Amino acid sequence: MNRPFSIVDPPVEPPPLDQPEVHETRTTARYVDTIAAAIDVASARLLGLLSIIGALAIWGAAVWAPETMRLAAATGYSMLVLMPVMVLYMRKG
Repeated sequence: MNRPFSIVDPPVEPPPLDQPEVHETRTTARYVDTIAAAIDVASARLLGLLSIIGALAIWGAAVWAPETMRLAAATGYSMLVLMPVMVLYMRKG
């Protein structure tokens, strides 16, 4: 490949790579059950986070300008939404 008048030598092709071994993995029922349990816990935590953010906003508005209807709405939200979601969160662990 030595050419006296060439500026750049042509690229050398690398040797072919060996094909990696393919391992067949089979999912067992235990893996599926573990993933399902993790999704259940994550969904309960996400609901809890959203309900706490909502309660923070509602109670922030109720404390900022306290009126009877705002206090009633904040109390109703806390009793009807926040408490059941927190019970669900505590049960899911």
